[in-house]
Amino acid sequence: ADAPAVGPLTITREAAHAEAIRNSPDVIEADANVRAAEAAIAEARRVRDPDLSVQASHAHTTDPTTYSDLTTLNLSMDLPLGGGTVARQQLKQAQAMLEQAKATREIALQSLDLAVEQAFLDFEANLSNVESAKETVRIAEESYQKAVQAYAAGLTTTRDVLDAGFALATARNDLNTAVYDLALSRAKLDQVIGREPKP
Repeated sequence: ADAPAVGPLTITREAAHAEAIRNSPDVIEADANVRAAEAAIAEARRVRDPDLSVQASHAHTTDPTTYSDLTTLNLSMDLPLGGGTVARQQLKQAQAMLEQAKATREIALQSLDLAVEQAFLDFEANLSNVESAKETVRIAEESYQKAVQAYAAGLTTTRDVLDAGFALATARNDLNTAVYDLALSRAKLDQVIGREPKP
């Protein structure tokens, strides 16, 4: 039986790369790690923020001998002149984590780009193989028809017809293999992009 046909590719290379980045668990995780590291740096830098505190109190008595009506307002501000050794170490550690997270994300993006590109190249190569196999089948069918006609006219032997039939069967088998390879490469491309495989 003939292998089922594989639907045409409906996505461009650029769109495939973009969709793969949106759907890749590795890239999503790497982005989350970068955001977490940036938040850690922002938190570490807050140690240097000035600290402002306000305290208000009010005392009032109605006793005529000790009558008082006192309101106090205390305002204090701490301006750190230095971040302190611990704060500096925390900031340095947070910056190192950010650099590591960015490097991990870059590696994930490069690996994903390579996987998408390889999947595209495999699909295109298999598509060319299918077209080539179709042409081989067409030529084998013509050769077989000519062999049958030549045998009917008494110009060749049954051996020539059998050889042409075997060549045609082999060409059809090669075409089916090429179509299945194309379907597998299409499924691989869908997997790399993060799509559900399409029939």
